[in-house]
Amino acid sequence: MLASVSSAVSRSAMRLTALDSRRTCLLALCVLGPLLAWMGVLDGLSEQSVDSALLATGAAYASARGINALVSVMQGTEVHAVMLTVAAGEVLDPINDLIERISTLFLFALGSLALQKTLLLLAAERAFNLLLTVAAIVSAITLLQPRRNGVATNLVLRLFLVTLFLRFALGVSALASGWIDAAFLAERDKRQRAAMEHFRGELAALESADPDQTGQGWLQRLRNSVSPAEVRARLSALEARVDDFAASAMTLAMSLLLKSIVLPLAFLYAVLAGSRALLKGPPQPR
Repeated sequence: MLASVSSAVSRSAMRLTALDSRRTCLLALCVLGPLLAWMGVLDGLSEQSVDSALLATGAAYASARGINALVSVMQGTEVHAVMLTVAAGEVLDPINDLIERISTLFLFALGSLALQKTLLLLAAERAFNLLLTVAAIVSAITLLQPRRNGVATNLVLRLFLVTLFLRFALGVSALASGWIDAAFLAERDKRQRAAMEHFRGELAALESADPDQTGQGWLQRLRNSVSPAEVRARLSALEARVDDFAASAMTLAMSLLLKSIVLPLAFLYAVLAGSRALLKGPPQPR
């Protein structure tokens, strides 16, 4: 009997401790949430992170479109050397198909980042800060009441946490994604972009061979400048670079999609799960 009473008292004490901890966390959020919202520190950092990602993704997209434009120009030329034309087509067609698909992936990443930037600007509006402040004050008053109506308290806290989530969740996810990018992905992405730019330079050098010979396609100009064996050698070298270019472009595209879509969604889900856990409170003792 004594052991049963002792166990019940212990469970009640643990329950009260958990409730006090939850209330302390909620009161801290009621103070820190509006303070951070009006200071705007998190907003500035998250916008910088998204802006940096937009610049990097935009540069990759511009490089891809530049390669696509070069390949389109080179494919549109007509020459009299049939075998060389076939060889050039075998090299250029896969590049053109790949770069069109890669450009679409880059565009998805750009669209996601642009949407994040717009939502960040909306969440930082003065009206949203006022709404969060009012919700925090009402929640704090409710939590400090000695006797509280359970249904009304849960409703007030739910509204406050939803407002807090909408105000900060995207900024937190943008910062977390930016940290992952800076720590693990940024240097590799720079190398992949450099590889794409190098490949673009090779195409540009090949397309502009002997530009003084106007009125002729790039392959014809190249044939007039060097021997047929040298033309085939350059085409073979270009073909050998296609695999490296494809690997770099695909790796960069997947990394940009990871940073712009997958990681923000994952961190948003983590923040949402934390908010739900805080709202539910400690489990009931058995």
